[in-house]
Amino acid sequence: MQGLAYSIVVWITYSMNVPRTNIPAKGHRTSAMADMVEGFRYVKSSPTVLALMAAALVPVVFSQPYQTLMPVFQKDVFQVGPDGLGLLMSAPGIGGLVTLLVLAALAERIRRSGTLLLAGLMALGASLMLFSRTESLPMAVLSLTVVGGAQMIFLTTTNTMLQSVVPDELRGRVMSIYLLDRGLAPVGALLAGISAHYLGAPTTVGWMGSVVLVLALVLLWRVPHLRTLEAS
Repeated sequence: MQGLAYSIVVWITYSMNVPRTNIPAKGHRTSAMADMVEGFRYVKSSPTVLALMAAALVPVVFSQPYQTLMPVFQKDVFQVGPDGLGLLMSAPGIGGLVTLLVLAALAERIRRSGTLLLAGLMALGASLMLFSRTESLPMAVLSLTVVGGAQMIFLTTTNTMLQSVVPDELRGRVMSIYLLDRGLAPVGALLAGISAHYLGAPTTVGWMGSVVLVLALVLLWRVPHLRTLEAS
Protein backbone atom coordinates (compact mmCIF):
# COMPACT_ATOMS: atom_id res chain seq x y z
CA MET A 1 0.00 0.00 0.00
CA GLN A 2 2.80 2.38 0.89
CA GLY A 3 4.59 1.49 -2.34
CA LEU A 4 1.42 2.32 -4.29
CA ALA A 5 1.18 5.69 -2.54
CA TYR A 6 4.79 6.52 -3.46
CA SER A 7 4.13 5.45 -7.04
CA ILE A 8 1.20 7.87 -7.27
CA VAL A 9 3.38 10.69 -5.94
CA VAL A 10 6.10 9.91 -8.49
CA TRP A 11 3.52 9.87 -11.29
CA ILE A 12 2.03 13.21 -10.21
CA THR A 13 5.49 14.77 -9.95
CA TYR A 14 6.48 13.47 -13.38
CA SER A 15 3.28 14.87 -14.89
CA MET A 16 3.86 18.40 -13.56
CA ASN A 17 4.60 21.09 -16.13
CA VAL A 18 7.16 23.33 -14.43
CA PRO A 19 8.09 26.46 -16.40
CA ARG A 20 11.77 27.07 -16.90
CA THR A 21 13.32 30.06 -15.15
CA ASN A 22 16.56 31.79 -15.96
CA ILE A 23 18.59 32.01 -12.76
CA PRO A 24 21.80 34.02 -13.11
CA ALA A 25 24.82 31.77 -12.94
CA LYS A 26 27.57 32.61 -10.47
CA GLY A 27 30.87 33.79 -11.78
CA HIS A 28 32.78 31.10 -9.90
CA ARG A 29 32.18 27.65 -8.51
CA THR A 30 31.84 27.18 -4.77
CA SER A 31 32.15 24.17 -2.50
CA ALA A 32 29.26 22.49 -0.72
CA MET A 33 30.53 23.85 2.60
CA ALA A 34 30.66 27.41 1.23
CA ASP A 35 27.12 27.07 -0.08
CA MET A 36 25.91 25.82 3.29
CA VAL A 37 27.60 28.70 5.11
CA GLU A 38 26.02 31.14 2.67
CA GLY A 39 22.60 29.62 3.38
CA PHE A 40 23.03 29.98 7.14
CA ARG A 41 24.22 33.57 6.73
CA TYR A 42 21.17 34.46 4.67
CA VAL A 43 18.79 32.86 7.17
CA LYS A 44 20.49 34.72 10.03
CA SER A 45 20.38 38.05 8.19
CA SER A 46 16.68 37.83 7.30
CA PRO A 47 14.32 38.12 10.30
CA THR A 48 11.41 36.81 8.25
CA VAL A 49 13.23 33.71 7.01
CA LEU A 50 14.71 33.11 10.47
CA ALA A 51 11.23 33.25 11.99
CA LEU A 52 9.86 30.83 9.38
CA MET A 53 12.79 28.48 9.98
CA ALA A 54 12.16 28.53 13.72
CA ALA A 55 8.48 27.84 13.10
CA ALA A 56 9.45 24.90 10.90
CA LEU A 57 12.15 23.24 13.01
CA VAL A 58 11.35 23.92 16.68
CA PRO A 59 8.00 22.05 16.61
CA VAL A 60 9.76 19.03 15.11
CA VAL A 61 11.74 18.69 18.34
CA PHE A 62 8.98 19.71 20.73
CA SER A 63 5.77 18.37 19.18
CA GLN A 64 6.33 15.27 17.07
CA PRO A 65 7.93 13.19 19.90
CA TYR A 66 4.52 12.82 21.58
CA GLN A 67 3.92 9.93 19.18
CA THR A 68 6.71 7.87 20.75
CA LEU A 69 4.99 8.18 24.15
CA MET A 70 1.60 6.82 23.03
CA PRO A 71 2.19 3.32 24.48
CA VAL A 72 2.86 4.94 27.86
CA PHE A 73 -0.42 6.87 27.70
CA GLN A 74 -2.23 3.72 26.58
CA LYS A 75 -0.98 1.62 29.49
CA ASP A 76 -0.52 4.04 32.39
CA VAL A 77 -2.93 6.93 31.74
CA PHE A 78 -5.94 5.62 29.83
CA GLN A 79 -5.45 1.93 30.67
CA VAL A 80 -6.86 0.68 27.38
CA GLY A 81 -5.95 -2.18 25.09
CA PRO A 82 -4.61 -2.31 21.53
CA ASP A 83 -7.87 -0.88 20.15
CA GLY A 84 -7.42 2.23 22.30
CA LEU A 85 -3.83 2.60 21.14
CA GLY A 86 -5.04 2.36 17.56
CA LEU A 87 -7.46 5.22 18.17
CA LEU A 88 -4.73 7.35 19.74
CA MET A 89 -2.33 6.71 16.86
CA SER A 90 -4.87 7.23 14.07
CA ALA A 91 -6.51 10.41 15.41
CA PRO A 92 -3.68 12.77 14.30
CA GLY A 93 -3.73 11.21 10.84
CA ILE A 94 -7.46 11.81 10.49
CA GLY A 95 -7.06 15.41 11.64
CA GLY A 96 -4.19 15.97 9.24
CA LEU A 97 -6.08 14.49 6.27
CA VAL A 98 -9.22 16.55 6.91
CA THR A 99 -7.17 19.73 7.36
CA LEU A 100 -5.21 19.06 4.17
CA LEU A 101 -8.43 18.68 2.17
CA VAL A 102 -9.84 21.89 3.68
CA LEU A 103 -6.64 23.81 2.91
CA ALA A 104 -6.66 22.54 -0.67
CA ALA A 105 -10.29 23.58 -1.11
CA LEU A 106 -9.72 27.05 0.36
CA ALA A 107 -6.28 27.68 -1.14
CA GLU A 108 -7.43 30.56 -3.34
CA ARG A 109 -9.24 32.27 -0.45
CA ILE A 110 -6.35 32.16 1.99
CA ARG A 111 -4.54 35.48 1.83
CA ARG A 112 -2.49 35.86 5.00
CA SER A 113 -0.56 32.62 5.29
CA GLY A 114 1.46 34.08 8.17
CA THR A 115 -1.65 34.43 10.30
CA LEU A 116 -2.60 30.85 9.45
CA LEU A 117 0.88 29.68 10.44
CA LEU A 118 0.75 31.38 13.84
CA ALA A 119 -2.76 30.06 14.46
CA GLY A 120 -1.59 26.54 13.62
CA LEU A 121 1.33 26.78 16.05
CA MET A 122 -0.92 28.07 18.82
CA ALA A 123 -3.48 25.32 18.19
CA LEU A 124 -0.71 22.71 18.19
CA GLY A 125 0.73 23.84 21.51
CA ALA A 126 -2.66 24.23 23.19
CA SER A 127 -3.97 20.85 21.99
CA LEU A 128 -0.83 19.06 23.18
CA MET A 129 -1.23 20.67 26.59
CA LEU A 130 -4.89 19.66 26.66
CA PHE A 131 -4.00 16.08 25.73
CA SER A 132 -1.41 15.92 28.49
CA ARG A 133 -4.02 16.94 31.10
CA THR A 134 -6.96 14.74 30.13
CA GLU A 135 -7.71 11.26 31.48
CA SER A 136 -10.69 10.71 29.17
CA LEU A 137 -10.03 8.65 26.04
CA PRO A 138 -12.65 10.47 23.88
CA MET A 139 -11.20 13.86 24.85
CA ALA A 140 -7.70 12.56 24.16
CA VAL A 141 -8.74 11.39 20.68
CA LEU A 142 -10.36 14.77 20.00
CA SER A 143 -7.30 16.72 21.13
CA LEU A 144 -5.00 14.50 19.07
CA THR A 145 -7.20 15.11 16.03
CA VAL A 146 -6.59 18.83 16.52
CA VAL A 147 -2.87 18.11 16.94
CA GLY A 148 -2.75 16.38 13.56
CA GLY A 149 -4.62 19.21 11.87
CA ALA A 150 -2.41 21.87 13.44
CA GLN A 151 0.73 20.00 12.40
CA MET A 152 -0.50 19.90 8.82
CA ILE A 153 -1.13 23.67 8.91
CA PHE A 154 2.35 24.63 10.09
CA LEU A 155 4.07 22.10 7.83
CA THR A 156 2.35 23.27 4.65
CA THR A 157 2.51 26.99 5.40
CA THR A 158 6.18 27.10 6.43
CA ASN A 159 7.22 25.11 3.36
CA THR A 160 5.19 27.26 0.97
CA MET A 161 6.17 30.58 2.54
CA LEU A 162 9.88 29.76 2.64
CA GLN A 163 9.89 28.96 -1.05
CA SER A 164 7.96 32.15 -1.77
CA VAL A 165 10.10 34.67 0.13
CA VAL A 166 13.58 33.25 -0.56
CA PRO A 167 15.31 34.43 -3.78
CA ASP A 168 15.67 31.86 -6.53
CA GLU A 169 19.45 31.70 -6.30
CA LEU A 170 19.33 30.92 -2.55
CA ARG A 171 16.26 28.70 -2.38
CA GLY A 172 18.18 25.43 -2.57
CA ARG A 173 20.54 26.42 0.24
CA VAL A 174 17.70 27.56 2.49
CA MET A 175 15.50 24.55 1.82
CA SER A 176 18.41 22.24 2.62
CA ILE A 177 18.46 23.81 6.10
CA TYR A 178 14.70 23.32 6.31
CA LEU A 179 15.20 19.61 5.56
CA LEU A 180 17.23 19.27 8.74
CA ASP A 181 13.91 18.35 10.35
CA ARG A 182 14.59 14.74 9.31
CA GLY A 183 17.57 14.66 11.66
CA LEU A 184 16.01 16.70 14.45
CA ALA A 185 13.03 14.38 14.96
CA PRO A 186 15.12 11.58 16.58
CA VAL A 187 16.74 14.19 18.83
CA GLY A 188 13.30 15.24 20.00
CA ALA A 189 12.30 11.63 20.59
CA LEU A 190 15.42 11.06 22.71
CA LEU A 191 14.70 14.21 24.70
CA ALA A 192 11.08 13.15 25.22
CA GLY A 193 12.15 9.69 26.39
CA ILE A 194 14.57 11.07 28.96
CA SER A 195 12.02 13.59 30.21
CA ALA A 196 9.28 10.95 30.43
CA HIS A 197 11.56 8.71 32.48
CA TYR A 198 12.09 11.38 35.14
CA LEU A 199 8.94 13.52 34.90
CA GLY A 200 6.35 11.19 33.41
CA ALA A 201 4.75 11.17 29.96
CA PRO A 202 1.89 13.64 30.70
CA THR A 203 4.25 16.26 32.14
CA THR A 204 6.63 15.80 29.22
CA VAL A 205 3.94 16.34 26.58
CA GLY A 206 2.60 19.27 28.58
CA TRP A 207 5.86 21.20 28.70
CA MET A 208 6.63 20.39 25.08
CA GLY A 209 3.27 21.80 24.06
CA SER A 210 3.98 24.91 26.13
CA VAL A 211 7.28 25.41 24.26
CA VAL A 212 5.41 25.41 20.93
CA LEU A 213 2.81 27.84 22.27
CA VAL A 214 5.50 30.17 23.63
CA LEU A 215 7.28 30.01 20.26
CA ALA A 216 4.11 31.20 18.50
CA LEU A 217 3.68 34.06 20.99
CA VAL A 218 7.33 35.11 20.65
CA LEU A 219 7.06 35.15 16.84
CA LEU A 220 3.85 37.17 17.11
CA TRP A 221 5.62 39.67 19.38
CA ARG A 222 9.07 39.87 17.82
CA VAL A 223 8.12 39.46 14.13
CA PRO A 224 4.71 41.16 13.91
CA HIS A 225 4.83 41.52 10.13
CA LEU A 226 4.78 37.73 9.89
CA ARG A 227 0.99 37.93 10.24
CA THR A 228 0.67 39.87 7.00
CA LEU A 229 2.86 37.64 4.85
CA GLU A 230 1.22 35.99 1.87
CA ALA A 231 2.45 32.91 0.05
CA SER A 232 2.52 33.37 -3.68
